[in-house]
Amino acid sequence: MKGNSNTQPERLQKLGNYWQIRWNIVRNDKTDEDGNTHESWDYDYANCENPYRNGIIEGVIRSKYTKDEVEAILSNAYDRKDMLEYMKFQAWRETAKEVADNVPITQRQRIQVKMPFSFAEAGGKYEALADRIMKLGCPYEISKVDGVEYVTTWLLYIEEEHMHIQTDPDLEIKLIEL
Repeated sequence: MKGNSNTQPERLQKLGNYWQIRWNIVRNDKTDEDGNTHESWDYDYANCENPYRNGIIEGVIRSKYTKDEVEAILSNAYDRKDMLEYMKFQAWRETAKEVADNVPITQRQRIQVKMPFSFAEAGGKYEALADRIMKLGCPYEISKVDGVEYVTTWLLYIEEEHMHIQTDPDLEIKLIEL
């Protein structure tokens, strides 16, 4: 959740019977219509049951996902459905750990590669990429569009032996923010 304060907020504060953790705290002064500048602080926050690492991680995760949503995401991932949502959930878990450990938040990106499933089966110039997708446990999902099956995967980077795919017109490649 997003918050704002006219004074610099504390990172962790007890508020009644719960704790609030704040991160990405940035000063963003505001100027009113009379030209007066006022101190302003923007931040992300989550409410936590306790101030310990496990409580903070749980609070940050729950600020974005309910238990029912997590269960649905995990079930879909097990069936290789909506793997991008699963990856976004995993990235949020990593953010929660970084918040709890008070380390800088990492921006997470993945390279999304979508290609006809027949390419993954055929080998040839796609063999190394297909092996990586199908045998090495890279997250992937299979979809059908206009009767054609596609495999979509998400990579951290494109390895040297896969560089040729960057200009391949038969593949759909894009950078995804998680």
